[in-house]
Amino acid sequence: MAATTQETNTQRTARAYAAFSAGDLNTLSEFISPDCVWIVGGDNRLTGNYHGRDATFDYFGKLVEATAGTFTLSVLTINEVVPDTVIVTAHAQASARDRKYDEEIVQQLHLRNGQVIACRTFVENGHLWDALVGRAQITLPAQGPRESVSSG
Repeated sequence: MAATTQETNTQRTARAYAAFSAGDLNTLSEFISPDCVWIVGGDNRLTGNYHGRDATFDYFGKLVEATAGTFTLSVLTINEVVPDTVIVTAHAQASARDRKYDEEIVQQLHLRNGQVIACRTFVENGHLWDALVGRAQITLPAQGPRESVSSG
């Protein structure tokens, strides 16, 4: 009887990042739970919590748009630190308008049954990312959008 090997969380995560880099949403959908929460920090127009796979894919589209299609991610390390919690370090590059971003990021992934149920991204020099992507806007009741009050 032949032994079967089950794909590890680190192997699945590597395949997911390869699918992301290739723009392969069909394969990527295998790795992201329909009820996931994708948490994007910072003070920019993409900041927020994206609930569900569709909202997460919408965020990915906004990311590509905000960076004029230049966003790239090169995985440096993938480590499962405790069961179903994976830490990914990566090198991110992007440019838009007259700005460039060329830094390392860390993503903390929480998995259930091999699918991401939560992701939190930590960026190095977040102010540079915020400047590249564009300032956040807030909308007050009965008013139009206003620029964020934070410095940048």
